[in-house]
Amino acid sequence: MEPLHGTTLLNLSVSYVRLNQLDKAAEAAGRAVEMLPDRQDAREYLCHLYLSAKKASDAVGCYEYLRKESSNNPSAEVGYGTALFLKGEKDKALDVLERAIAAFPDFGEAYFTLGVIQYKMKMNKAAVDSFKKAVESEPDHAMYRYNLAIALIAVQNSFGALSQYNLLKTSHPEIAAQLYKELFSDKVYFVDNK
Repeated sequence: MEPLHGTTLLNLSVSYVRLNQLDKAAEAAGRAVEMLPDRQDAREYLCHLYLSAKKASDAVGCYEYLRKESSNNPSAEVGYGTALFLKGEKDKALDVLERAIAAFPDFGEAYFTLGVIQYKMKMNKAAVDSFKKAVESEPDHAMYRYNLAIALIAVQNSFGALSQYNLLKTSHPEIAAQLYKELFSDKVYFVDNK
């Protein structure tokens, strides 16, 4: 009924995401951004869709445009760093994230994303430091603690990982249960193992 209405297209995109049809979601969001060029939130949503769909080149271009149009946007910087990493530009991704942290030192997502990339690059000690800073910025964020524990396991600091498990046990028992399996996978046989 309203094929040229940008907000309608954004809502259609959200519906496609819920149906796990990311290509159609990105197409609808892209059309919406063309109609709503001043809506930075719409462009940021489109960039995020490209990341979710693993369209690294599209995501890099989208974030580059967003960064030019909206400076001082920590989410755009973190998204750009993630897109660069997915595209294979690992050193540039690290540089972008480190600059984002310098510019936005209280933004936990930047530390977290840097830690994930460092962990994937087998830079486990650096990942531990990044995850610790993410946890310091948002102590109640369960995924930050979970990933800190995983990195601590990688550097063979089981005591530190166990302390993260104990903190998660009461606040986020489902995540703690997953961490328990990681902590004790070599010592305990789980019924759901095949």
